[in-house]
Amino acid sequence: MMYKFRKDSGEIVEVDYATMMLAKDGFLEIDGEWCRRFHEGGNIRKTLREPSSSTPKTISSACGCPESSVEDWRNHARLGNHDVEFVPDPAEPTFYNAVFESEKAREKYIRARGFFDKNPHSGKAISPMDLEKAKQRILDQYGEADAD
Repeated sequence: MMYKFRKDSGEIVEVDYATMMLAKDGFLEIDGEWCRRFHEGGNIRKTLREPSSSTPKTISSACGCPESSVEDWRNHARLGNHDVEFVPDPAEPTFYNAVFESEKAREKYIRARGFFDKNPHSGKAISPMDLEKAKQRILDQYGEADAD
C-alpha cells in the first residue's frame, strides 16, 4: 500500500509505509519540501472525535486569573465539572493560565463563565513547520533584509 502526501504545488507524492511512519503530525519532508498527508476522502483530522495523546492541550491566558483568585476559579470549575486546571504562568508566577484538555472543554468553560470569545480559533496551535513555512514565504517575497 502507498500513502499520499500533497506538496504546496498540488502535486501528490506516494510513499511506502516505512517512509509514511516518519511523518510528524501529518507532515513529511520530501526532497526538501514539507508535504501534508493527503486522504482521498478528505481531511482525516475532521473525523477526530476524542483528543488523542498527540492532541496538544489548549493553554489560555484570557481564561486565566491572578493568584489571589485561583482557588475561587478552581472551585467554580470543579462545581461545573469543567475539564480545566490552573497552572502558574512561567513568565509571571503570580498569574495562572487555564489549561484545557480540548478545544471543546475550553468552549464549554467560556460559556459557563459568561465569557465571549471574539476569536473562536484562539486555542488552535500552529505547528512549527507551518510557522517556518510562513516565515519562508515572507522571506521569499520581501527578502532577508526586511525579516527583522
